Amino acid sequence: MPEKLISDLLDLPEKVRKGDFVLNLSKGVTEPDKTLEQYVVTPQLVACFDDALGFIRQAVESVNSKACYLHGSFGAGKSHFMAVLHLLLQHNPAVRNIAELAKLFDAHRKDNHGWVESKKFLLVPYHMIGARSMESAILGGYVDHVMAVHPTAPLPGVYLADEIFKNAQQHRKALGDDKFFEQLNQRQKGGGTGWGKLAKGWDAARFDAALEAPPMSEERSRLVGDLVQFIFPAFKGIAQSKDEAYVDLDVGLSVISVHAKALGYDGLILFLDELILWLASHAADIGFLQTEGNKLAKLVESRKAERPVPIISFVARQRDLRDLIGENVTGVEQLNFSDVLSHWEGRFHTITLEDRNLPVIAQKRVLKPRNDACRAELEESFEKTAQVRAEIMEVLLTRESDRTMFKMVYPFSPALIQALVAVSSALQRERTALKIMLQLLVNRRDTLRLGDVIPLGDLWDVVAHGDEAFTDVMRLNFENAKKLYQYKLLPMLLQQPEVNLDLEVDRERAKTDTDVAQRLQRFENDDRLVKSLLLCALVHGVETLKNMTCVRLAALNHGTIRSRIPGREHQVVAQKLRTWAGVVGEIRVGDEPTNPTVSLQLSGVDTETIIESAKTFDNIGTRQFKIRQMLFQSLGVPEQDDLFMSHSFVWRGGKRSCDLLFTNVRTLPDESLRSTDDWKLIIDFPFDTEGHSPVEDLDRLDKFKEKSERQRTLVWLPAFFSTRTQAELAKLVVIDRLLLGNNLEQHSKHLSMQDRETARLLLKNQQSALSQRLLQAVEAAYAIRSEPTPGTLDASFDMSESHFQSLYPTLVLQRPVGANLGEALQHLLDQALSHQFPKHPKFGQEVKLGKDLRQVLEVCQEAARTPDRRVFVEDKGVRLKLRNICNPLDLGQMSETHFVLDDNWKNHFNRMLAQSGQPHPTAADLRRWTDQPDDRGLQREVQNLLILVYADQTNRSFVRYGSNYTPGLDDLPNELELQEQTLPDLKDWGEAVSRVADLLGHAVSKLLNASNLATLAAKVNESVVEFKADCESLPDRLQLVMKNLGVPEAEFGKCDRVKTARAVKTVLAAAENKEPTALVGTLAQAKLETNATAMGKSLKSAKAILECLRATRWDLFAAVAQIQDQRKTDAALLIRDVCGWLKTDEHALAGGLASKLSEAEGRAIKLLTPPRVVDPTPQLPPLDPPKPKPGWKPVGTGGKSRLGHDESIAEATAILRKLEENPKLRLTIQWTLEEESP
Repeated sequence: MPEKLISDLLDLPEKVRKGDFVLNLSKGVTEPDKTLEQYVVTPQLVACFDDALGFIRQAVESVNSKACYLHGSFGAGKSHFMAVLHLLLQHNPAVRNIAELAKLFDAHRKDNHGWVESKKFLLVPYHMIGARSMESAILGGYVDHVMAVHPTAPLPGVYLADEIFKNAQQHRKALGDDKFFEQLNQRQKGGGTGWGKLAKGWDAARFDAALEAPPMSEERSRLVGDLVQFIFPAFKGIAQSKDEAYVDLDVGLSVISVHAKALGYDGLILFLDELILWLASHAADIGFLQTEGNKLAKLVESRKAERPVPIISFVARQRDLRDLIGENVTGVEQLNFSDVLSHWEGRFHTITLEDRNLPVIAQKRVLKPRNDACRAELEESFEKTAQVRAEIMEVLLTRESDRTMFKMVYPFSPALIQALVAVSSALQRERTALKIMLQLLVNRRDTLRLGDVIPLGDLWDVVAHGDEAFTDVMRLNFENAKKLYQYKLLPMLLQQPEVNLDLEVDRERAKTDTDVAQRLQRFENDDRLVKSLLLCALVHGVETLKNMTCVRLAALNHGTIRSRIPGREHQVVAQKLRTWAGVVGEIRVGDEPTNPTVSLQLSGVDTETIIESAKTFDNIGTRQFKIRQMLFQSLGVPEQDDLFMSHSFVWRGGKRSCDLLFTNVRTLPDESLRSTDDWKLIIDFPFDTEGHSPVEDLDRLDKFKEKSERQRTLVWLPAFFSTRTQAELAKLVVIDRLLLGNNLEQHSKHLSMQDRETARLLLKNQQSALSQRLLQAVEAAYAIRSEPTPGTLDASFDMSESHFQSLYPTLVLQRPVGANLGEALQHLLDQALSHQFPKHPKFGQEVKLGKDLRQVLEVCQEAARTPDRRVFVEDKGVRLKLRNICNPLDLGQMSETHFVLDDNWKNHFNRMLAQSGQPHPTAADLRRWTDQPDDRGLQREVQNLLILVYADQTNRSFVRYGSNYTPGLDDLPNELELQEQTLPDLKDWGEAVSRVADLLGHAVSKLLNASNLATLAAKVNESVVEFKADCESLPDRLQLVMKNLGVPEAEFGKCDRVKTARAVKTVLAAAENKEPTALVGTLAQAKLETNATAMGKSLKSAKAILECLRATRWDLFAAVAQIQDQRKTDAALLIRDVCGWLKTDEHALAGGLASKLSEAEGRAIKLLTPPRVVDPTPQLPPLDPPKPKPGWKPVGTGGKSRLGHDESIAEATAILRKLEENPKLRLTIQWTLEEESP
């Protein structure tokens, strides 16, 4: 049974009449019963009445004019408020009987001697729209009101007197005094008494005196009033159309104050309705605003003192004038006008009729249940409706409301109430919030059911027609919005495949045709979404209509959008909007993945004509380029221009590559279908030239398969785009080109620069939306997602079982799983590689072939040395790598803290070796055996890891062409043989490693295995080859030198340097050509004559010492040894020093032997140089300080021996440079040339 209609429960009229909820203030005062019939007084309104009465009392008691803003939105009840306020002041008994106001009235009646009962007020209502000036509106309006309420009373003299007086004198002359004064004194003829002095008749003397009276005198003003009232009544109408026909507003206010006083009133209350809107309607004329705006202050301030009764002005204000004119006034003018606003607003009081009154008022005036049973049903329905998800309720409530308010206004939501108040304020003058609410209910009389909430989109139809907006900017935006809907949005919605309606015909058909009714419902639901966006584009200053997202849009139109999975309505909305944005560029959908923002741009620029003019950019080549570009991006493949390209990816932790080819399969030759070593993936396009279909692509592949070739080639065949989607692709291609370079300028020369930038923005919006839309279409065509909307793909050919083709006969591809094309590509390649390498380990993370494998190898080698193959791993990072690599590889198991090396691979390789019958396997054999019995397809570096660990587990060393070879993870040639190696004693190994480091400077791992043993042997052999010759010569050369210096032979063998040199010579001789294991024993057991450090230094410096010994001038020391004169002591000391240096180990001699011998040569030369001859004649000391004698003095000396050619040139060059710098220098040369004897 269908849900009951809400209209069955509410008391609704058949139609909404124009005057509903609109109160004419004049009638409101004269028809009190009707005014009070449905007036709802809320607590906030009571406070406003209290404020207004207090405000009036202050003005009356102080006899000061005052002004007050009566602020409230359209429909807030400002006119109604003033009418009730006037009835209160008139002591109307009906208004005093309103319970909410009775207490208030009693308080004011008792306050200050009952001022409210003792005073009489004249309330003058004004409607400012259409007025020429403040004078014509206020002064002329006062005259009209007085004539209505006091038809026999004299009129105030608010008109300019000179012209009237001139005409009156002419008229008097023409008629004569008797007839003229008879006409002027009509009040007395009509029996009008009771007006006191105002009723006194005119005669010639009084008339002439009034003509001569000063301006603003009482008699002059009365004469003007009577002339206009009885002789020149047409002048009143003329004055309304002539600004200069009235006295200055300041003067006129004084006149009407005097006039009101004469009529017996204690106060004059002006209710200036729509004054702010009147000013806003002239927003483009800043001069008018400043002129008329300044006059507002005169309502309070006066240069004239003659205001015997206060003028109390209430100015109705819907919005701040700054907001209403801000878009029209800029720069300095805006600042100046802001100063004007501040000037008068600082003198105005404000009473605000808040929007929160609306729910209470609406509940009583609009949402009236037919009876208590209906009320109960509505309340029950609300409770069910309020059980919606929290995120929906949050949007419907807004931050300002609660569930109580929602219940009061149901089936409206607080969000809709907020929106309709804002929209009516911005767009309408006559359609109040209450009237709009009633209109919405009447419009949905036959469709709104219990449980429904009126959607935001329904508001558009109520406000889109009728009165124009009151500002030029809003009016233009509103017109653009209506044109956008009529010419773009509406046709787009009707042309959707799931809608496809002709509204004029199908609305009637829907009553009897279920299919048409369903399509019409889909249209109306979509229609509400775009109409909601139109409202947001026009009025975005309130919470409901700003910062719109798909979640909020769905919630504000709750019940309109349905989703198969509850809670995903916003995804349906996002999908629809992205589709529409590709058609209408004014729709902008954000890039947020889950809840995109959405907006609609209003402009008068037509981009469709620009796109149409640029259609030459569209062809099969540009379409293929665009799809290829989108596929690159979606697949995660770097964009390349090559037809064939290589795609790198990670599979089971290792880097792999495949060949990619984007092309039309139908046209491919056999060679292009064949693969190389890597897999090849061919991806076709989702369209072809006219007349071709996907069937031809399948036929081409079937013909190749008939050849039964085993090719590692995969083919990805998409479904073809529908005609509509191809049109969208064509449009996107055109827009892409338009936005490049100056193409847009070339195709939009008819637009201004500003409009062209607007067009650019719209095109970018459309480009973004079409790109998203086409991406979804691409994913659907390539079978990654379902069709986003019906009609996206060509349904003529069923490709559901044919998308993924393999040219490898035993590989049957399954539909890949993935959230996008990139993931689908990865899964597709996974199927291919899993088929090729079924036993490849599944590494959890990508294996870094450098650092990761080195750390794993180190731990495995350490484990291989331990008896139980088990080691503790301290570093957490290394543990993760071991667990990621060794566990799936079956190389070992990494537990919580310890790693255990398995024998799986050792046993496997040993079995394969035994089957082969070979004594020694090669690296190539072991690589081949990693793929037996099942292919694993391990990367070369991972194979190297297994080979190196196997060598450690089986004590094998690597040999290449008969020599030991030290391999690495990145250097392990296939020709290497793995030969079993007998390992030395562990203690000898440790000693040998230590001695190799000290003697030769080679660092070898202390881990004893065949690989490290081979490494040590290789390094030792390198050092023997490098150092043996020099180390063999050094002991004999040292002995020869010392012998020539006179050192006894018995001392040769006792000095450290010789002992160390002999020990080094012995070790190198013993190590030469030794088998690795024997070499370790030799090194460990070799005798160290001095110490390892001294021997290492001797070995490494042997060559340099030999060269030093050869270069030293030993003849100098031989000559020094022969000195027997007074230099004998110095000579002996020198010889002793040289011999000591020759005996001391090189590592213990500071500066080294070479520097010491160089120093000794200098000392020898100095000793051998003849002494200077001294004059024996004694000289007496001079009496005066001696003066410097002219002559030569040394400024620099030096000496070096046995220089070669280049060194000699360098020394000579340095000396010549000094001579050039100082011409006074002279050089003394003493030189010796020597030749080394054989």
